Amino acid sequence: DHGRPVIPPAARRWVWLMLAAVTILAMWARSPRLTHSFWNDESMHLRYYVWGDPSAGSPDEPHFEAATWKDALFLNKKGNNHIGSSLEARTAHALSGGSWDGTKPFVEQHLRLFPWLSGLLTVALTGFIGAALGNPRTGLAAGLIIAIHPWHQRWSVEMRGYSTMILATTAALWCLLRALQSNRWRWWLGFAAAQAVTLIWFAGAVYPVAAANLSALAVIFSSR
Repeated sequence: DHGRPVIPPAARRWVWLMLAAVTILAMWARSPRLTHSFWNDESMHLRYYVWGDPSAGSPDEPHFEAATWKDALFLNKKGNNHIGSSLEARTAHALSGGSWDGTKPFVEQHLRLFPWLSGLLTVALTGFIGAALGNPRTGLAAGLIIAIHPWHQRWSVEMRGYSTMILATTAALWCLLRALQSNRWRWWLGFAAAQAVTLIWFAGAVYPVAAANLSALAVIFSSR
């Protein structure tokens, strides 16, 4: 197979069944957090980039000031705008029938839908990568650890960019492994696209992105 990572044929059926079970476990563990109130960074994110600020103006005459798509793309108070997360939350709000005039309130579980889905995909993808690299048990154990890890449970349901950033970082790792093994353009382009998503959803992830590129260069030069 020329070094291509695959799931051993004899293990494929039970690996897929166990991956499905681990992902369902992750879904069960994260779903109760979908309806929690927004607080701290989520609250600031909601007011400035996603929905709007109901207490804008002076304390004596507060009024609702709607956030706009322009705010979601370009406003960045205190470096707190995760642009991709702002756009996906506004999209979820629009698709669920929400408005930006203050007459229809936001719904927490709608705005957290995309991070929740990204978290579940991360669990499944982590397990798949481990299994495809030749050790199904290790891959499933990795997926299980992500599924039950309390920090991932928290951040994968928060209306911020962290969940999709982790998913994109995981996808970038898979694309990089395949690119180094096959040297095909589609995997290099996938690696680049996944890194772009990583940075758009959370610019603070520039450090692991830089480390991945330096590692890729080191492997390329050492193989010559």
